[in-house]
Parts: sequence; C-alpha cells; structure tokens
Amino acid sequence: MTSFAGLMAGSVNGAVVIPGDAENSLFVELVASQEMPKRGAKLTPCDGTTI
Repeated sequence: MTSFAGLMAGSVNGAVVIPGDAENSLFVELVASQEMPKRGAKLTPCDGTTI
C-alpha cells in the first residue's frame, strides 16, 4: 500500500476497504489481527482503533 488510490482500487481478489463497513473490510481485519503491516513496526492498539 503506497497510496490512497491504490488502497481503494483493491487487489486481484477484490475490494480491500469497504467505506463505512469496517466489519467487512479486509484491511481492517488484517490490521486487527496484526497481519498488517507486514514490514516495519507493528501498529499500537490506539493506531488500530483509529483505523
């Protein structure tokens, strides 16, 4: 993920972010399970809540 446009475009598997529907957003699921970010420091619980 390098840009907002790229995030919103999704992946070959479909939508990653569903605006207004965090429960069904793959991005939120991956952040909450700490599978993302794959590189760099893990997000703090506060960061996850913000997302």
